[in-house]
Amino acid sequence: MTETADETRAETIYHETVTEFRAELAQSASGFRDRTALYRGRPAAGLTGVERDAYTGCLMAGNYAYTLAAVLGEAGKFGPEVQQRLATVADDILMNGDDRDRNADVMPEAEVGNA
Repeated sequence: MTETADETRAETIYHETVTEFRAELAQSASGFRDRTALYRGRPAAGLTGVERDAYTGCLMAGNYAYTLAAVLGEAGKFGPEVQQRLATVADDILMNGDDRDRNADVMPEAEVGNA
């Protein structure tokens, strides 16, 4: 991978604190869980394709947000600098995408840069 101007830009954290970022992630997880209630208990055969996609999307987004908040909380056990660095990278990727292909080592080449 050749370095470009985008790859050298500094990451930015968009929240005042890691705690604020984690709280927003947890709140998002809760909101996504609440939205899944629209679909729970209904027979899968009775859901349209769009409804199934919406349900699955809410489940995935909620699990992702919850997991990221928890991982950032655990990162604090390794020191505030580690926690801050990981929160900065995560927040920057969520806002700007991953222009550095940080998962290139574990993703098929066709998918790299599409996050």
